[in-house]
Amino acid sequence: MGDLSKARVEISRDFTNCGCDFTRSIDIKLAEGRAQKSTKAYVALFVCWATKALHLELVGDLTSESFISALKRFASRHGCLAHICCDNTTNFIGAHRKIDEV
Repeated sequence: MGDLSKARVEISRDFTNCGCDFTRSIDIKLAEGRAQKSTKAYVALFVCWATKALHLELVGDLTSESFISALKRFASRHGCLAHICCDNTTNFIGAHRKIDEV
């Protein structure tokens, strides 16, 4: 078994180092009664590497703007991140480019 990375074993506050991913689409009911309208939504998952704590953010779609909004809400609650690890989906790559422009 390989060694754990330094970010996973060093003492730090929650969510300083974390991973991020999205769930598959879920159906959200917008109204009760006969004429129930529903829409698709997704959940952004943020997992702390040190404590394995989980933070969930509901997003409407898988665009870069939605991810940046979820990341802002996450950062406003937990503070700045030192390191975030995501897979190479287009929304994460687009968000990375937009953040680098700023």
